[in-house]
Amino acid sequence: MVVTEVLPQVEITDDMSSEEKLKILKTRYPEFEPLAKDFADLRTKHAELEKAAKAVKAPEDEEAILGPAPAPVIKFRALSAYLGAISMYFMLLSSSQDASGKPCPLPPAQLRAHPVMGSLVKFKKLWETVKDLSVPEPPKEDATKRHESKQHSEAPLSTTKEQ
Repeated sequence: MVVTEVLPQVEITDDMSSEEKLKILKTRYPEFEPLAKDFADLRTKHAELEKAAKAVKAPEDEEAILGPAPAPVIKFRALSAYLGAISMYFMLLSSSQDASGKPCPLPPAQLRAHPVMGSLVKFKKLWETVKDLSVPEPPKEDATKRHESKQHSEAPLSTTKEQ
């Protein structure tokens, strides 16, 4: 048997101090503060990655199109997904109404049971996985191979005619 504690709706009044409001928020929604911090801290990084992803030259041949995306694009997409999930969490938290139609936060149990919570975990893990990706250096050829390659490319093509 599963027992779920249903917390009474807490009314937040205008005469409450910021500290009192924050204490209620932290008690009922402990995930809120770390998510808000991530959202604020990562917005600048998101803007940087957006510029980097837009600066990546689009592939021209089919093989490159079907290959892996460049690191800045992967990182931008992963961070966009994570920030989008955080935005959905904020929207869900703040979009509920009480019986009289007055705005109120979504009850904690309902919010935690929402699929957005799974998305938050999934996309945070994805971002943590790709955030340190770097653009790989192209392999350096040694001088001998470059010289041989240049000789091959300058050599005339010979054709033989079969009789």
